[in-house]
Amino acid sequence: MTKPASYRAAFFKSTFVLFSVFFIYLSTICSFADTTSAWEFAITPMPINNKQSGGKFTYIYTASAAITPDSALKLAKQAFFKKNHTLIYSSVSTVEKPVWVYFKTDTFLSSETHLLILENCNFHSITLYKYAHDSLKRIAQKGMSVPYPSDNLFPEQTSFVVEPNTIYFLESIDIYNTVLPVYIRTNTINIHTSVFKNYFNGFYWGVIAVMGMVALFFFIRSKERAFIYYSLFLFGTIALNLCLEGYFFAYFWPGHPQINMYKIAIYALSAVTTPLFVYHFLDIKSYYPGIKFVFLILTSIFILIAVMSFAGWHAQALYTLQMTAFLQIIIYILYGLGIRRKGNANASYFIWAWSLYLCSIMFAVLSSLNIIPSTAFVNNYVQVGTLIQGGIFSLIMAGKYQQYKLKHIQSQQKMIEVLKERELLLTNQNDTLETTVYNRTEELKRSNSELNNLNEKLNELVSQKTWELQKSIEEINNTNNQLQQFNYITSHNLRGPISTLKGLFELYNQETNLSDKHIYVDKSLIVINRMDEILRDLNKILSNKNTEKIKELIDFDTIIANNLKQLDIKRKSVNIYINPALEITGIKSFYESIFYNLFSNAQKYKHPERLLRIDIQITSAAANSFTIHISDNGIGMDVSKVGDKLFGFYKRFHVHVEGKGLGLYITKSQVEMLGGTIRAESELHVGTTFIIEIPC
Repeated sequence: MTKPASYRAAFFKSTFVLFSVFFIYLSTICSFADTTSAWEFAITPMPINNKQSGGKFTYIYTASAAITPDSALKLAKQAFFKKNHTLIYSSVSTVEKPVWVYFKTDTFLSSETHLLILENCNFHSITLYKYAHDSLKRIAQKGMSVPYPSDNLFPEQTSFVVEPNTIYFLESIDIYNTVLPVYIRTNTINIHTSVFKNYFNGFYWGVIAVMGMVALFFFIRSKERAFIYYSLFLFGTIALNLCLEGYFFAYFWPGHPQINMYKIAIYALSAVTTPLFVYHFLDIKSYYPGIKFVFLILTSIFILIAVMSFAGWHAQALYTLQMTAFLQIIIYILYGLGIRRKGNANASYFIWAWSLYLCSIMFAVLSSLNIIPSTAFVNNYVQVGTLIQGGIFSLIMAGKYQQYKLKHIQSQQKMIEVLKERELLLTNQNDTLETTVYNRTEELKRSNSELNNLNEKLNELVSQKTWELQKSIEEINNTNNQLQQFNYITSHNLRGPISTLKGLFELYNQETNLSDKHIYVDKSLIVINRMDEILRDLNKILSNKNTEKIKELIDFDTIIANNLKQLDIKRKSVNIYINPALEITGIKSFYESIFYNLFSNAQKYKHPERLLRIDIQITSAAANSFTIHISDNGIGMDVSKVGDKLFGFYKRFHVHVEGKGLGLYITKSQVEMLGGTIRAESELHVGTTFIIEIPC
């Protein structure tokens, strides 16, 4: 073959391959488009405000493992989803095997909000996706594994807002069983539909609560354990219903969905007292003495179920709970039949009550499995069965309480008869004893009279000795206080004159001029006379133990002048105001010591940058007291740091000034001896004010 011929053959061959590929691609696209269109338009819209569940308008796919929304959409297009033929879809499922559902909404005839309603609140999680632009857009996620949504109008249902003519996908994940009673309703219709159930629930809880309170009252009155177990059984029933209907989640822990993982434990614990109630209600120990362990095992199983739930075995716990719940009812009915044959009339009512309750549970289960139609009566049959059961039990318990009251009355009557016999016997014994008691009483009276006389004399003697002892203690305390004050006054009031006298003697020895020496001698005599006056006052205190007897009229002008002169403080630096109407009597040496210590304190702690200034005010404070204010412009102090330590023993707060820290302690002691109080107000670098208040 020539080269041009081979080139033409290769060209035609390549062209044929390209056209073939293009044709196959175009056919695939067209086929896919036809499939997509067929998938979308084949969906029958779910009717709006239909009384029956719209399960027949849904398509279901149960995944063998978790899948993505894109995978779910792809499976839907490939017809892996199967049309549901029941009103309510129900299937065993696990968290690892979610159920996917898709449906289509119809055209809305009103502008009112339309809701997708799932008459089930116990999903682990349920997620709504909207199909648009050939993909799934997540709209919302609800369920027990996420916080409670605020847009849910009723706790017992799960609701989503939906749009018209739209395809929606639902991803349902549950621990053990997926039940999908699905409706499209307007908001108004949903409220009207749900109001009856809520009213009925309120009535149901109220009746059960009243019966529980009555049983509790019977227990308090009779102390019969059957009543308390019945009361706990009823309140456990309420707790179980509140948990199943979603009220606990909605109102008690809406922001803590992790608690819902342990709701199986709540179910189990709500029934834990039921076996004990049955055991005591039927009085089984009287008919089958060795059979109590069966009921203890049932109680232990309920506790074990709660432990399994807390351990994370939620599906296993739920399965065990369901099996045990059915098993226990059968056991109760069998024991009821056996006891009825032995002549217990209450066992017949017991059998009827538990049989009705068992039927109510079976109706609920058959309804959830679509074996019987779901009606308002069937949906509430568990509550109806519980009410009938509770009513029967309550009537029986009321009869038991009446029997208890009758037995109690009979026992009281027997007790009264016994008491009457004993009363007669006691009356005879009392007559015999009265004579003996009378004679003994007379003897005791005589003995008591003698003892009372002795006690009175002894009390008088003790009182006299106690008074003398207290008097001695008071005299000792007064003497100690006076000696202490004497020591303080001696050391402080004499220290100034002695220091002055010592200085004058030193000046005298240094002075060579005779006339100047006479001046020092004269001044020394003045100081000696002052010391003599102080010593005479101190002797006057020591010579009289009662300070009230040495009080005299106080001349504040003279006391102030003497102290200023003794401390060499200029009179012009002191401003004095004394209320002329004041006439104060007291211990002169105390006041001299007080003024001396406070003037000395002002002199020691004067400000280095200004002249000393002292203000003295003595005024009436109240009807029976007067006040002394002594202020200076010294260096001051921070009272908040010093506090009560200011008047402490050997307390000094300025190290740059010599002293032993006794002056203010002595002053406070003397003020208190006069019956008064002293306090200080001070500001750092401004000055200090001492305020003394003494009774007149």
